[in-house]
Amino acid sequence: MANPQQELETSKQLLEAILDNLVDGILTFDEKGVIQLVNRAGVYIFGYEGDELIGQNIRILIPSLANDASQKELKELLKQVSGLGDELEGQRKDGRIFPMYFAVSEVNLDHQKVYTAIIQDFTERKFMEAQVWEKERLNIELEKERGLRDVKNSFISMMSHDLKTPLAAIRLASSMLRNYGDRSSAEEKEETYDTIDQQVEHLTELINDVMIISRQDFTGAELDREIIDLETYCRDIIEELQLAYRMKRTLNFNGTDRRIEALIDVKMMRRALTNLLTNAIKYSPEGAPVNMELAYADCQAIIKISDHGIGIPQEDLPRLFEPFSRASNVGGIPGTGLGLAIAKQAMDLHGGSITVASELGKGTTFTIILPAEDC
Repeated sequence: MANPQQELETSKQLLEAILDNLVDGILTFDEKGVIQLVNRAGVYIFGYEGDELIGQNIRILIPSLANDASQKELKELLKQVSGLGDELEGQRKDGRIFPMYFAVSEVNLDHQKVYTAIIQDFTERKFMEAQVWEKERLNIELEKERGLRDVKNSFISMMSHDLKTPLAAIRLASSMLRNYGDRSSAEEKEETYDTIDQQVEHLTELINDVMIISRQDFTGAELDREIIDLETYCRDIIEELQLAYRMKRTLNFNGTDRRIEALIDVKMMRRALTNLLTNAIKYSPEGAPVNMELAYADCQAIIKISDHGIGIPQEDLPRLFEPFSRASNVGGIPGTGLGLAIAKQAMDLHGGSITVASELGKGTTFTIILPAEDC
C-alpha cells in the first residue's frame, strides 16, 4: 500500500503531465509577480527553455508593464484580465511582441494569494483574421471596380447620347443654312442661328459639368464669392427657367419678402440650383408644378426644391449624390448623373449641406442649408 508521500509525488507527476500536455500556456505567480510554475506550452509561447522563467517576474512577459512598474500597476492589470481575460501584447525572450489572450484567476493558499494565468498565442489567429479581412477588402474593392466599370460604361453611353443630340441639331441647322440660306427669310435664319447657339450652349454646359465634377482638388479657395440677396437671386433663377420653358411649366417661388444675404459663388450656386430645378421638371409629368421655397432660421438660409414627380427608390438614396449615379426608375429619361453630384459639391464648398426626401410616385424634396451673413 502506497504511503502518503508516494501518493503526493504521484499526484504531482500526474498534474505536471497534464499541464505539460495542454496546448494553452499555464503559469502561476505570487502577488509580486514572481513566476513559480510554468508549463511546457507557456515556455514555448514566450520562447524560453526549461526552467528559465521560474523566479523571473511576470513583467518581462508583458510590455505594458515596465520592469519598474509599481505594484499598483500590476494589480490594475490583474483586475483587467481576471475572469474572462483580455487580449494583451506579450513579449518573447528575443524581444518580439505578439498578440496573446491572458486570463488570470486568484487562489488563496496558506493565507497567500497565488495567481494562475492561462495564455494563448494569438499570432496565428491574428494572421488568419488579417487574411479574412484582406480577402473581404479585396472583394469590396472588386465590387467597387465592377460598379465603377458599369458606371463608366453607362456614363459613356449617356454622354454619347447627350453629345449626339445637340451635334445632330447643329449639323441639321448648318445644312439648312448652307442649302437653303439663300431662300430663307431673315426670321428663319435668325431662328436657325438661335438653334445653333442653344445647342452649343448645351454642349458647353455638359462639358463644364464633366470638368467640374472631375476636379478633386477643389478646396473652396477657388470660389469667386460675393454677398448676394438670396431672395432676389432665387426669384431671378425661377424667372429665367420659366422663360426657357416658354411658360409651359409651372415654377413657383415662395420667399420671405426680406433680404437674406449669403456669401456665395454666383455661377457655381446658379448651376447647382438650376440642376435641381431642371431635374424636378424633367422627372415630373406635364402640368405638375415645381416649387422653390426660401426660408431663414438660426442664421441659416434654407432652400427647398420640391416636385410631384416619379420619386426616388429608397435603395437609391444613399448613392444619389455620387457622380454618374442615377435612380433605377428613370427609364429612358436622358441624363448624365452629374447634376446632383455638382449640387452636393457646391454646397460642401460653401459650408452648407443638401439632403433629400422622396416617395415613389409622389415626388421629391431637396433641402439646402447655407450659412447666412450678418448673424
